[in-house]
Amino acid sequence: MSMVKRAYFSKDQKDYVRHWNAVAEQDGASEKPIELQFPNEFPIRTPLALRCAIVNAEVVPTLCEFSLTLPL
Repeated sequence: MSMVKRAYFSKDQKDYVRHWNAVAEQDGASEKPIELQFPNEFPIRTPLALRCAIVNAEVVPTLCEFSLTLPL
């Protein structure tokens, strides 16, 4: 991804998070604010993980924990 495209993508994502946090705050939501984090290696190939989650939703917490242990 070019530097210009990366900068625009980053700004767009920050704007998105700021917008939805403001909406939640205005609605009086008691949930914690949205935080958006991307891994150092992006994009990640996720089709297999998504297929597993579709077949058995109980594996989603395990998939999330596994993704946090991958080397960056």
